[in-house]
Formats: sequence, C-alpha cells, structure tokens
Amino acid sequence: MKMNHPKSSYPLAIVAVLLAVFFLGAIEAPAITVLAGWESGGLANSGPSPFAPGVAGTGLTITGLTRGSGVGSTTTANVWGGNNWTNAGIADSESQAINGNKFATFAVAPQVNYTVSFSAVDKFFYSHSGTGPGSGMFQYSLDGVNFNDVQPLTYAASGSVTIDLSGISDLQNVAFGTTVTFRIVNWGATGTSGTWYIPNGNSSGSDFEIVGTIVQIPTGLPPSNLVVTPANVTTNAGGTVNFTVTANGDLPTYSWYAEPLGQSNVISDTNLISTAGATLTLANVSAINTANYQVVLANSAGSATSSVVKLTVLDPGIAVQPGNMTNVLNDLDTFTATAVSSAQCELLWYYNGVMVTNSIFNALSNSMTIFVTNNPAATNLAGYFLVASNQYGMVTSAVVTANIVKTPPVEITRWDFNVTNNYTATNPLASIGNGTAFAVPTPQVTNFTFAPGALFDPSQLAPGATNQGWTLSGFASTATNKTAGFQFNVSTVGYTNLMLTWTERHSATGSKYMRVQYTTNGTDFIDGDVITVSAVAYQFYTSDLSAKPGVNNNPNFGVRLVAEYENTATGDTVTNYAGATSGFGASGTIRVDLMTIFGSMGSVVPVPIPLSIRQAGTNVVLTWSDPGALFSLQAAPQLNATFNTVSGAASPYTNALTGKQQYFRLKSN
Repeated sequence: MKMNHPKSSYPLAIVAVLLAVFFLGAIEAPAITVLAGWESGGLANSGPSPFAPGVAGTGLTITGLTRGSGVGSTTTANVWGGNNWTNAGIADSESQAINGNKFATFAVAPQVNYTVSFSAVDKFFYSHSGTGPGSGMFQYSLDGVNFNDVQPLTYAASGSVTIDLSGISDLQNVAFGTTVTFRIVNWGATGTSGTWYIPNGNSSGSDFEIVGTIVQIPTGLPPSNLVVTPANVTTNAGGTVNFTVTANGDLPTYSWYAEPLGQSNVISDTNLISTAGATLTLANVSAINTANYQVVLANSAGSATSSVVKLTVLDPGIAVQPGNMTNVLNDLDTFTATAVSSAQCELLWYYNGVMVTNSIFNALSNSMTIFVTNNPAATNLAGYFLVASNQYGMVTSAVVTANIVKTPPVEITRWDFNVTNNYTATNPLASIGNGTAFAVPTPQVTNFTFAPGALFDPSQLAPGATNQGWTLSGFASTATNKTAGFQFNVSTVGYTNLMLTWTERHSATGSKYMRVQYTTNGTDFIDGDVITVSAVAYQFYTSDLSAKPGVNNNPNFGVRLVAEYENTATGDTVTNYAGATSGFGASGTIRVDLMTIFGSMGSVVPVPIPLSIRQAGTNVVLTWSDPGALFSLQAAPQLNATFNTVSGAASPYTNALTGKQQYFRLKSN
C-alpha cells in the first residue's frame, strides 16, 4: 500500500536538526580561571602553616599551604617553606620523605552545586639552599590517604616549573563531596638546616598557583537571598571600595546601579554603572562616589533586586591620624597627620583653636608635621589637631597630647651626635657633660656611622643645623647574644636617682630586641630592661635605674644597649636574632639619638669629708677631699653667725692670719 506523508514532515525535521546544531554551537566551554593562588611577598619566618591563599575561586573551599610535621620553620622573610627536609639524615627517597612527613599539602573542594576541573599548576616558583632537597614529587589524593604521583620534580638552586593536570581523569568534573588533596614531597637534603621555599619570585602576582574551570550546576532556581556586603561603607577619598553580592539560585547576570543621595529612583538605566560580575569595584573614590548602591540579578528562571547599601566618601579625609607623644623637657614633640582628597587640600595645625605656624608640609604625601617644644611652664600639653579642607568640605584630625616625662633634675651627660667636627664614628663626644661612648667590642659588628637623627632633637628648628643619630650595622646572625651594640660610660659621683632616656630607630631587618645593661665596676654588665622594636621609626625610650644597687655616686658607672636573641628577650625557644618588622639581616641598622643620663645631685655622701687646718707661717691652710665638687667652703666670724661662701675656694685653701677669730665649714651644694 502506498503511504502518503505530509509534505511538511521532512522540512520540520530538518528545521529541528538545524536548531539543535545552532543551540549546541552557542554553548561555550567554561573559561579557565585561577582556582587558588599564594603570594609569598611580605611573609615572615618562612610563612604561617597553614597559609591561606590570597586568591580563591568562587564555589570552592580551599585549605592553606601546610607544612608536614617533619618540616621546620626558619626566620627567613618573603618566602613560604622551611628546613629539616631530611629524615634523621636519610630522607633521600620519596618513601622516606613521606614516612618522615617531609612534605607540603593543600586541598580544594567544590561547594554545593559546583564542579571543578583542574588544568595545571601554572605557577610554581621554588628555591633551595645548598644542603636543601634537590628532588620532589607532586601528588594528588581523593581521600587524603592514598596519593598518586603526578610529576617528578628536579630542583635547581632556584627556578619555576609547570605541572599539567588536564589529562588526569580523577581531577576533572570533581563534584561536591569530594576533596582533592595535593602534596609536594621533597627529599635529597644533606643537612637538617637545608631549606626549600616557594619564594617571592613573581613580581606581578601569585608565586604558586593552580588553575582550572569552575562550573555551577543549574538548579532551575531564580536568584534569591541576595546579600550585599559590606552593608554600608565610610572611607577616605582615594581608596578602593568593593561591594560583593551573594545569592542562591543559578548563575545570574549582574547589573549594578548607583543612586545619588536624594534621588528616589534607583533602578534606572541612567544609574547603571557596571555589569562586570558579583563584585563592584570603585577605585580612587572621591566625594562624587557618595551614593546608594543596588544590584539586580537575573537568570533564566527569574530576577531579584538587592537591598540598598550606602557609600560615604570623606573628601577630604584623614588617612593617618596623629598620635600622642612623650618626650623629655626642652626636646621636641613631633605630630604628623596625613590627609587624602580628590582636589587640592589646605592643611593647618591648631592648638586649642589657635593656628600654629611652626610646621612642615610634605606635598608628596599630603602630610603635615608640627614641632612642639616641651617647656617648663607645661602650657603646650593637650589640644593639637590638624584641619584639612577643600571645595568638598573640611575634616578635623584626632586631638593629641604632648606628654613631658618626669626626669631627675640634672642632665649629667648627653649625646646628640649633631656636631661631627673631631668626631669618629666609634667614639662620638658628649654634647653635654663628660663621658665616653664607643662600640661594644665585638668583631661581629663591622659598621658604625652617622645618619639622620630623630625629629625630637631641638636642632630640627635651628637654621643650618645638622641633626644626626649614631648608627650600627653589620651584624652576623651568629654573633654572641647580648654582645653587640652601643656603650656609654659616665661618672655618677655625687648623683643619685639615675634615669636613662633616648630615642632609637631600627630598620625592618634590624634586631627586634635590645637589652639595657649597666655596670658598677666598668667591666661586668647586669641586665636591665628589654626594649622591643615594632616599627621602622624613631621611638622614645626610658629606663629607670634609680633602684639599681651600686649605680649612684660611682666613677665606674656605664650603660650599654645590645642586640638580644629572641629566646632570652621573650622566654620562647628561638635562639637567634629576630627582625624588627621582617626577617633579621646582617645589613639591618640600629640608630640611637639623644642619649641622656639624668640624676639628682648631692644626696649621697658615703663618708664625711674631713676638713683639715694647719698653720704655715703667717697663713693657715685648709685642705679637704671633694672630687665631685659637691661642697663649698664657707666662713663666719662667730659659730652662730651667718656663714658666707668663700668665692673660688678650692683645696688646698690658704688664708692669711689676721688676728681675728674665724670659723670655717663645708656645706653641701
């Protein structure tokens, strides 16, 4: 029987096939993106363990880089890794290294409704010391127990490698519920101090990075539960602000809107500012960025609108607030504040509402410094603040205080290091009083010189004056603990209540800890205060020695500031120097300025001073012993009369016989 087919059957079938081909051709493969990335720059002590990634892919949970229990940490900065890659001296194979926990691990797990495929370790910078491991293996595991080798690693002294993961089926389309653990096993080190690191080898991004594709599994759900963070932001001009939205539902498109304050219609094409993605980035913000912000999410199942968040930009704003200062009488307090603005800004310092003119402006940083002389009347203690203004508005800094530390009344000896005529860098002269200063005798410190001094020095206000500090560098990391630094010897005969004040500045790699020591015999030193340095700037320090036995009225008194190991300074177990703000380095500098020894005069008389008198012809001669010049000779015609000081009298003192009665005595100054 002949069958008749509708004429439209074949054309419709062809159309259906063509449409299928068209839609299949429109599907794009997921883009390769960074799944996790780590940057070693800025790390201290070979990095933390675990070390969280600086870059993490959306929809992934990532653990940090973690040292195996057999790997030690060091004091090296700007690296991640460690030492002790040997296993009792025999970690010379992969299995021995694994048994000794000589490895580093990290793990990646997709979150709900996401899958991940691993393409490559595209950045892998490394370095190792001469006794560090020269071999390694990159591995993965799907259960955290059983690991599979991926690629052997042969390390030069330093370099980088890439590892292709795209052909490993286990690492493709990994779904929620599976955690992929990666492991770097190292062996072949020849000593426990041998190091292996991921260094700061990439100036433009991550030093260790794994890439791949992340796919969100469609659920057929519209966007819901929209949350924009942070909810409200107040920031200074010039900064960067990020608003990020999270939501449930399938992968959406993003439309961000900005509503100038005072407008009611937020969702308007005229207010659309970005469709870049889940994060809205506003760089170099100014007053014109002050607004309400909102985002609309849409996918094939529907759309949703977020709540409004507000950005307030302080323009001008105070980026660096001034801080309270402490110093001694007649030295300077320095207050510095930094303003930020999107237009030219005027900066003015005020004291209790009155403008102060003694200030220095830094156009590069938009900062202003004021110098305040601590005076005996103490009228300049509280009430300093900076005012910054431009066409957008005005802002006032925090109000700060100049504190005068109470010291004994006499400056026995002081070094300000400002006059370098007849100076040598190893024996600078005192600027007030008498004393000697020199490098603590140790061969591990090789460099003493002069460098810019503290802003607290009154010479800062003297035209043409040279403001200097005394600088030490050239430490060896193996230098004996508490042997390298500065020493100051001062006779304290006639003085009590001793107090030491000074300013000190360390570079980032200079020793973090210093010890104040004192001597009563000129040879043996006794530990005093520990000084902890945590900033690369001059800081003011004091050390009260008034209760230390033997320091008063002592011709052999001396103090020194010496670099100290971390363990004796803090009580921990690190038997080496630590850096002030990064890893310790032999080229790190320590700078001292305004070293002053204060005391009270005349309250110590260890033995009575005998006053002797004898006749010599037609004169009488009076003699006494007073090496500290603590007493004055006085005379009176009667024992109960007024005694007057004999001007210029010094032992031996000769007085002519006049036939009149005369009484003499020594009186404390």
